[in-house]
Parts: sequence; C-alpha cells; structure tokens
Amino acid sequence: MKKFFISVLKALGYFGIYLGAQFLVTFVYMMYSMVPAIVKYSMGNYDLTDPVIFNQYLNEATQPLLDATMLITIISGLLTIGIICVIFKCRKQKLSKSFCLRKISGGTVVSVTLLGFGLNLMFGILVLLLPESWIASYEETASAAFAGEFWQMAIAVVIMAPLVEELVFRGLIYTRLKQGMPVVVAMIITSLWFGVMHGHPLWAAYAAVLGLVMVWIFERTKSLFASMLFHFGYNSVAAIEMALPESVPDWVGIVMLAGGVVLAAIGMVWFMRLPKAENDDVYADTDIIQAEAKSCDGAEE
Repeated sequence: MKKFFISVLKALGYFGIYLGAQFLVTFVYMMYSMVPAIVKYSMGNYDLTDPVIFNQYLNEATQPLLDATMLITIISGLLTIGIICVIFKCRKQKLSKSFCLRKISGGTVVSVTLLGFGLNLMFGILVLLLPESWIASYEETASAAFAGEFWQMAIAVVIMAPLVEELVFRGLIYTRLKQGMPVVVAMIITSLWFGVMHGHPLWAAYAAVLGLVMVWIFERTKSLFASMLFHFGYNSVAAIEMALPESVPDWVGIVMLAGGVVLAAIGMVWFMRLPKAENDDVYADTDIIQAEAKSCDGAEE
C-alpha cells in the first residue's frame, strides 16, 4: 500500500508541474493582455456601471487572451519540458534514459504513424454520426480551444502536444503509477486521466481511448518515441482537417473513412508483427545506475 501512495504522489507531482506551467504562462499573458484595456477604460471617460460598456470592456480585456490560446500552449509546453529537464539534470540522470527515449526501428516509425493517420480519419468521420447537438457543442469547444493563427495551431497540435503530453502522461505519470499498482490498472488510470484533461465529454471520451492506445504502444516498445510518433500522426491529420473548408462533398467523407480503415489496418498489422521490446532491452548501456533506477520499467526511483 505504501508503494501505491508513493507512486500516486509522484504522478501527481509531475502533473502539478504540467498544470503549473500552463497556469503561470496563462496568468502572465492575461496580465499583459489586460493592461491596454484597463488603462483605456480607467483613464478615459467610460461609465463601467453601464452594462453595455462593461461588457465591451470585458471583451477587449479577455479577447487577446482567447486569441493567444495556441501561443500559450506552445510557451507553457516549452516551460514544462524545461522544468522537467532541470529536475532530472539536477538528479544527474541521463535525459534519454529518464524520458524513456529508447531507439525504435524504422518499421515501428512507419507503422505507428500510419496507425495514427488512420485512426484520426476513422474517428473524424464516425463523430459525424453522433447527434447534431453533440457535434455543435464539440465544434464550439474546439473553435475556442484552437483560436489563433494557423501556424500557431499547427505547432501546438502537431509538435508540442505529442512532445509534452507523451512526456508527462506516458513517460512520467504512467511509469510512476505502475511502480505501485498492476500495469493494466496504471494504463487505465493514465488514459482516463488524459481523457478528462481534454474537458468536453466527447473530446474526453475519444482522448481516453487514444490515451489507452498510446500507453499500449509505449508499453510494447518501451520508448516514448513510438507513442510520440503515433500522437504526431493523429494530430497531423487533425491539423489538416482544420484547414479544410467547412463544407466538403459527401464522397470526401467516404474516401476519408475508407482511407482511415486501410491505413489503420496496415499500421496495426505491421506493428503487431514487429518484435515486442523486453524490459532488459530498455537501456542499451549501463552508465547510469545511480541516483534513481530505471523508471521506464516501473522500478523504484
């Protein structure tokens, strides 16, 4: 039971760093973005007791923050990685080992990326079969979450999310949880945790499913590179879909669904035919068996 609580506390600690970085960057940017509106309405002849003027003030004060959602995501992601790197450097641990960055084969690279492409295409079309009210609510949430310039969205979604989320949820939270509980339980908790963080019920549901796929890929390969590439493949298609016109011919959806099924099938069969990584293979060299043990295998830190 002691190991269970220690593993949960470790996972919560790394999650706290992740959330703390997001909160800090959001707070700083909020203070910066609100200053012009505060100065304008405090120095000018504005009656803030007037509901119309007050709403106008709130809009001018908060809209820059909403428009910078993706930029904030990028900066907070870099801050999260920086803090975690400093922590492990201070512990005198080799970052490639601490972050489970084990080399993977070319077959793994291609198969998990194809699987990511395919599942996104499949899920994207299947979501359209849900009730219209659910879709409208989801699209409204997504529009708010992905506000900003397209290049910012592309970097945040395609590059930063796979890096930071895999590092935090699979590389740190999952590996710590499985130190104090069965692997399957740790996989489920990590996936649900990952899903809940996406907020909207529909988003949370499929994020939890994807989280389970990614933690399974990580567990099978013992490398975050594999789950990162899957995540990259999935999010790359999402970014492309966001750039498409809102209305497309019906045949496009049929082609996307068929293409998703084919790519996902190829990726899955290819990946399953590859040899599964053994725990003993996680570290090719043994130059760091000091401060903390092999976290990728779920050993004691």
